[in-house]
Amino acid sequence: FGFVGAVRAWRGNDVLVAEQLRGDDVGGPITASGGVKTMWRPTATTAPQEPIEITAGTLIYDAAQGLATYTDRVLAKQEARSLSCDQAIVRLDAEKKAREVDCRGHVRLSDGAANRQVDGDRAKYGLATGSLVVTGQPVILSDPVRGRAEGRRVIYDVGLGKMRLLATEEEPAP
Repeated sequence: FGFVGAVRAWRGNDVLVAEQLRGDDVGGPITASGGVKTMWRPTATTAPQEPIEITAGTLIYDAAQGLATYTDRVLAKQEARSLSCDQAIVRLDAEKKAREVDCRGHVRLSDGAANRQVDGDRAKYGLATGSLVVTGQPVILSDPVRGRAEGRRVIYDVGLGKMRLLATEEEPAP
């Protein structure tokens, strides 16, 4: 199938908008291109419940694998937060709801409410836990009040708006 020109598609409360939407067969990958915009609504209990809007140049949705892969100027927004990267992979649960966003390449997390920014190589956002972890060599945390600091990992509790900068990629000892 193929649809061209201001395409809109829904799955439950999740929405997809694009200029083109194409698929090969029932259950096969679906490709969207041209101003792709999706709205995922989290079903988690501990994380923020606001929708996550993801925009990109292209999207490949593979229902069989439970993956939605975005490329070309990826930007994910939730409230006053945004996460940009080269590629984002949204992993889906058994009900086809977003459970994790995995961003790779030139990652930038901006928290508009706290006026902080984190730059790194990779970010994983667990929608059920509300935990966003940015890793890189280095990870740079910028705050206009506290200045700039470098480390290997930032753990961001999205619900509380708190960030921890760590010098290692491993979990600290208790």
